[in-house]
Parts: sequence; structure tokens; C-alpha cells
Amino acid sequence: MFSTLLYYASALVLIASLVLIHEFGHFIVARMVGVSVRVFSVGFGPRLFGVFYKGTDYRVSAIPFGGYVRMAGSDPFSEGGTDDGDVEAGTGFMEKPAWQRLLISVAGSAMNLMLPFAVFSLLFWWGEPQSISVVGTVREGSISAVAGLQVEDRITAVNGQPVQTWTDIVDVMAAAPRRPVTLGVERGGQPVTLELPVQRLDALADMGPIPFGFGSVAPSTRAMVDDPRSPAGAAGLPADAVLIRVAGEEVLSWNEVRRRAMAPEVVAAGALEVAWAELEELELDEDGRPDLEGKTIHQAVLRADGAWSAQEATAADDALWRQWGLASAGLGIDRVSAESAAERAGLAPGDRLLEIDGAPVVAWGDVLRLVAASASGEGESQKTRELSIRYRRAGQVQQIQVLPDVIEDTDLMGRYQWRPLLGISGSGESTIPPKILRSYAPGEAFARGSEETLLIGGFMVEQIGKLLTGEAAPQKSLGGPLEIFRQTAQAAERGLFYWARHMGIFSISLGILNLLPVPVLDGGQALMYLAEWLRGRPLPLRIREVALQAGVIFLVLLTLLVLAFDIHRTIMG
Repeated sequence: MFSTLLYYASALVLIASLVLIHEFGHFIVARMVGVSVRVFSVGFGPRLFGVFYKGTDYRVSAIPFGGYVRMAGSDPFSEGGTDDGDVEAGTGFMEKPAWQRLLISVAGSAMNLMLPFAVFSLLFWWGEPQSISVVGTVREGSISAVAGLQVEDRITAVNGQPVQTWTDIVDVMAAAPRRPVTLGVERGGQPVTLELPVQRLDALADMGPIPFGFGSVAPSTRAMVDDPRSPAGAAGLPADAVLIRVAGEEVLSWNEVRRRAMAPEVVAAGALEVAWAELEELELDEDGRPDLEGKTIHQAVLRADGAWSAQEATAADDALWRQWGLASAGLGIDRVSAESAAERAGLAPGDRLLEIDGAPVVAWGDVLRLVAASASGEGESQKTRELSIRYRRAGQVQQIQVLPDVIEDTDLMGRYQWRPLLGISGSGESTIPPKILRSYAPGEAFARGSEETLLIGGFMVEQIGKLLTGEAAPQKSLGGPLEIFRQTAQAAERGLFYWARHMGIFSISLGILNLLPVPVLDGGQALMYLAEWLRGRPLPLRIREVALQAGVIFLVLLTLLVLAFDIHRTIMG
């Protein structure tokens, strides 16, 4: 309970800090152009304490949620009116030229947009948590598999350049996109050199950051028992047991399960000791270990059954399944959507996919790739062809024909897209290698920090454009105060680095949103001052009044909308 309150308190500190930095931007530029600043307040409400210095009341107020600046001649926080008659002539806000008022208006957002350059640069200089370069997945038949790369290999060099993390690997490979790649690998404490005959580098791949069939992500230790006659089924393992120990050793990924279970001495003995827990949700700590608090650990011995091993097997069934009847839960169906193509065809939770159109399914990425390949055409006009799917249910291999639906959906960024869909989701989780702090020299840290700031800012501007054109879903793209607190608390729970990085991201968001041309926002005010500067006189009073009223109505409606989205997310989980 205390830790939860602490995380949400950190969210309050973050938001208050960004609002205060925003107001400081208005303050410092106002002082630079000679505007008299009556109050600079940390917090809102009644004054607690402070000091008067050169005509400004630097105060701490009762409500510690951001702050505000009150300039002479412009008093949005008036408490019944303020007499500015004692202010020196020419130092009032509205007495200044339009271009100076414009600068003051955009200064707060400018501070929010400048802050991430410093925050991200300092984080990269201090050290970014990055996954160590241990291979989690190697796709069968890929370039890397043919070259001899194996799961649990530690990549130590790429094209002769030392690497420590997966970010290092991507950086080095991206610098030489059209040449063969030489990997230096540590395997069992021994150095190995591998040649990948690569001709080109794509930016992303369905297996992770490296598009040649290998990546960092590995299936979790959640097992699937799809045949009750198998050694695992006979030993009483449930359909989705999370394996904790195999052959007496702790296991943190499916790769470790396979290595321990298929060790020559274990196979020769014909018996495999396992410990497992039944976990509906698998939550992993920073070391990749599952949260077992309050859970019962079960134990069993799997005994090899020569008669069972003669049962029907497919190309998707590896040696681990043939020996013990264990498969990664990532190959099983967890949910089937109502009225989907999968439901109409008869697929059900607990089925394990084996082949799609004759291609073996050895990872959930194969399902996504093969279903996507069934579509032709673009957008709403996409057509799909029937897929032949083999699956195992309660030990029996069955085959069906499925015609994927084409649906309008949203991606992770809330952008609308049309895509083929079976209507199933996998039951397994993924694990990533342990992380280390990867620090950069000051120059490189600033370059990376600047690149990340510009990348995030560009994406946000693009996303706003897609919201305005209807290409993105508002309910997936917008969040209100509840969502802001939730995300900030989650970042704080992960550690200081993630909290500070979230601060940088939210600062960019705050800066960009305040520059939108809505009259009650900084961008709207700046637009009016720009028009005044170009015209040589203010806009007509009636236009300003109507614009202000429209802006207030827009913000009220937007606030209610995002609050409704927040409540819906909270209720729906």
C-alpha cells in the first residue's frame, strides 16, 4: 500500500515539476523583455511563505500542483481584481509590442520542448538499461540458423566491433546495411566466429530488432501439455504449467527448459524432475524470475514412454515434445474471439497450432506472418484466401480450412488499419535477457538524446495530424489525468531511469499540446499576437471574445472526453 502511494506521489511530483518549468519559461522571457512580474508561485492557492525581491513575490502556495506566473497588466489568476497602478509605466504585459507578447506566450512550451534534450542526454550519459546480447530466438531455416547461431549464444562482436547489448548490435549492423556480417560469439565459454551472408538490412523484423532470423526475446517457461498420453500428461502437469525448476535447476526461459530437459544424462536416465506453479498471469521481476508469492510449487517426475513416442508427430514437434510431451505455451491458443473466422472454423482455447499451409508453426510470429500472407490488395478492398491449418487437440491431430476475416483495427499507436485476422491470441509470454547500464560519452549521449527528442516530437505531431484526419482512434491515442497518473506511477515503479525518461516524453507532449492554435492555450494566444503584429493593431474585440469562448468550450469537451476514456480503461482493465 505504501509503495503504491509512493509511486502515485512521484506522478504528482513529475506533473507539478513540468508545469513549474513551463511557467518559468513565461517568467524568464517576461523579465527579459521588461514585463513586471508580480507573482511567481510554486503551487496554487493561499500563500504559505516567500520573499519579495525586485517587485516580485516569489512564493510557495498551499496546493503543490505546478505553479503560475502573474504579470502586471495580465492577471488570469485574479482573486477579485488586482491594482497594477503602482507598476512603472511601460512594464505591463499588454503595453509591450505584439512580438514580445508572442515570445512570452510560447516561452513556456519552448521550455517543455528544450527540457527533454537535457533529460535524455543526461540519461544516456549516466547509463541506459539495455538487454545484454544473449540470443533468445533463432528461427529455423533462417540465415542465422544456417550459419550456426544458437539460442543462449552471447554475441560479443559484430564485424570486428565489440558489442555488449542488443542496441550495440543494431547500431553496428545498421552502419553497414549491404555487406556480409561476421559475428563473434561466446558459446559455453569458448569463442566462435560465424559468417552471415547478408545482402541488405531491413529496419525491423517480426523476430525482433535483427531481420535475419535471430533476436533477444525468448518464450517464457509456461509449458503446454497438448497430449494427455505424453509423459508430461501422465505426470499430471496441467495444460499451462509455469516451470520453475527442470532437472534440479532453476529455469528462466524456454531455452533453458529445453537445454536442461534434453541434456544427454537426463535423456539417458529416462526420467525428468520438474517443479511448476499454476500462474494465471506471469509477472517477472528485473531478473526475469516469476512472482511466486503465495503460490504452491508442485513437483513431478516425467518418465519417458517409448510407446507414446511412436504417436503421430509433425514437423512442428521438436525433440523436447517427442521425448517428454512438453511444448512452449506460445504455440497454443489462449482465446478465440466471438464470431471470428477461427470460431466459425471450430478452433478453441487449448488447441496447439502445428502447421499453416504446410509450414510448421514453431513460434507465434509464424502465425502472424502466415496469416498476413493470406491477404492481397490494400485497405478495405483486401481479400484473403483459405488457409489449411493443422492443430492438436487432446492428443489428436486435426485439419481444417479457415478463411481469415479482413477487419478494420488499430495498431499499438491507435492508428486505423485493415488487416486479415483469424481471431485468436496466443497463451505464452516472452522473456528478455538481463539488462546492464550502457553509458555513452557526453558527445554521443547528447546526439542520442537529441535524436530521441526529435523522434518522439515528430511522432506526436504526426499522431495529432492523424487524429484530426480520422486516421487514428481517439480512444487509443488520448489519455486524461487518470491515464497520466497510471503511466507515471508505472514508470516510477520500474526505476528512476524510466521515471525520468517518462518525464521527458510527457514534457514533449505538454509542450506540443500547448502550442495548438486553441485560443485559451499558449498557441492560440501566440496566434492572436502574431495576427496583431502583422496587422499593426489587435483583432476586433468580438472576434477575440468568440475565439476565447470557443476555446473554453473545446477544452471542456476534450477534458470530459479523455476522462471518459480513462474511466473506460479503468473499468475494462
